[in-house]
Amino acid sequence: MPENTSSRRDASGSPAAKAPTVTVLLSVYNGAPYVRSAVASILNQTFADFEFLIIDDGSTDGTRVVLDTFADPRIRRLVHPTNRGLSVSLNEGLARARGRYIARQDADDISLPERLGRQVAFLEAHPDVAVVGGQARLIDAAGRPIRARMLAKPLSRVGVRFKVMFDGPLIHSAVMFRHALVRDGFGGYNLAWPTYEDYELWSRLTEAGCPMANLSDVLLEHRHHAACITCTYDPLAAERVRNRMRANLQAICQCDDDFADWLDFWTAVLFAKVLPPPSRSGPALEALDRIHRRFTQLHPEPKARGEIQWHLACTLMTAFHGCIRTRPVTALRCLARALRTHPAATLSIAWDSALRHLARLISRRTASVDSIARPITHSSEPSL
Repeated sequence: MPENTSSRRDASGSPAAKAPTVTVLLSVYNGAPYVRSAVASILNQTFADFEFLIIDDGSTDGTRVVLDTFADPRIRRLVHPTNRGLSVSLNEGLARARGRYIARQDADDISLPERLGRQVAFLEAHPDVAVVGGQARLIDAAGRPIRARMLAKPLSRVGVRFKVMFDGPLIHSAVMFRHALVRDGFGGYNLAWPTYEDYELWSRLTEAGCPMANLSDVLLEHRHHAACITCTYDPLAAERVRNRMRANLQAICQCDDDFADWLDFWTAVLFAKVLPPPSRSGPALEALDRIHRRFTQLHPEPKARGEIQWHLACTLMTAFHGCIRTRPVTALRCLARALRTHPAATLSIAWDSALRHLARLISRRTASVDSIARPITHSSEPSL
């Protein structure tokens, strides 16, 4: 396995001996358009006691050329001759990392300068917490902000436990976790999950009772673009996620209910599959009500109630957006339930959605005007 060891030196030029507090782990495959800003965001952290392990997973674009421009001594690079997949690369990174904590970084995201310092401080102050994440600001391919309050992640351990029944409770590119625990205690990432590997790992940690939390701080700019791994539909991945969600629901709710009506509906929403007919939405939403009631019975803490209601409303609003075009009756049922559950969350999410829709309309109108204006400009030029 080729490794660039020329950067494994301290500032004086001597070989590094002391293990760093943090290993930042980045795996990249054909990430040339964005990897420069991702790497720079880590090198510009206010917390400096880290090594930066970058795995080029068989890139065939200009990724290697971009990475060659960085000469920071904290960088270690591994190069795969062919693409092996994210889970394989991350496990190799865990095997080679020297840090006490692992901070994940994706090649198209940007970590804000205080990220590592805040997460290290939290884990040092909370030795029982296995993983800490944070909030993210969604950006598009050009780096423009996208309003998306549904991206908010739960802060409390109970909130994370609730969220994992429906969705990823942490943003993978914004997490820091205890290296030895994940590598030795859980064997790292599951190689049977080439995508959604983070959700599978958080599910196993939840199942084992390992506390996880998120900071309220925005630590990351999370880029959404067409080339994202999880932007394409994979029926095998959808089935894996459905089965894992069922296991999470049964374990967390401590029951044998298979929640089939809800899972059929919810996975169709998440993976943009053909939605069940409106007659099936009633049983699906009734199953969701059962899940919520059971969870609040098991976790009656008053502090967690508002957070749970917020994320339940987010789940319902995700369903609303997934149904509005093809199943408007079902969408309205989801909206009504969301309003009853948490009016403020529902209205703020709806407002964000309206603003995004308006921005798209303006963008299309501008593009349309430009396409009309261009030929007119050209036709006014003299013929040569």
